[in-house]
Amino acid sequence: MSTHSSELKFYGLDTESFGGQTVPINETKQNGSIPDDGAGWDYKHLRSKWKDVQHTSVTLDDIRIHSRIANQVKPPLFLDSSCQLLLVPTETSVPEVRDPKHPDSKICSLMTSLPSPFPQLQECGNLYEFIVISRDLTVFQPSLCIMLTLQDERGIRYRQTVAQIDEHAWIALEDRIWKLVILG
Repeated sequence: MSTHSSELKFYGLDTESFGGQTVPINETKQNGSIPDDGAGWDYKHLRSKWKDVQHTSVTLDDIRIHSRIANQVKPPLFLDSSCQLLLVPTETSVPEVRDPKHPDSKICSLMTSLPSPFPQLQECGNLYEFIVISRDLTVFQPSLCIMLTLQDERGIRYRQTVAQIDEHAWIALEDRIWKLVILG
């Protein structure tokens, strides 16, 4: 049984059809069940606070917005919750993640140290984009797995590392946006 639920719809681009179209790939399903912790968490209500439940399918219009990459798009494409967060160095090799609007308050830590080619962190921290990749179904509180990504000059994002964040903390981030993500 899987312990994470992706809750994202992944798409590819079919350029063979007239005008092209987006096609679902690896349709995700909720795997596992949400634990009953007795606290009465309303997980569907929480999801609706960070996820645009009305706009989950990638369309050609979403891709056209990124015209500089429209001809280079490879799967997977998906719409996701994204936020710029601070990475602050610590005495260990694993930086803390903080809300830029409240830089003195840690919201989570990365789960691993950063890859060696990762850009050097300044003492005051740097902003990096994080996206939601799944909901953790093993904890007895609403929790999300978020991924730190770096973007190349074409707008394609690449995974660097992950962190686990309380779902309420993600919802509280004021600068979250719902956007198209192209993952390389």
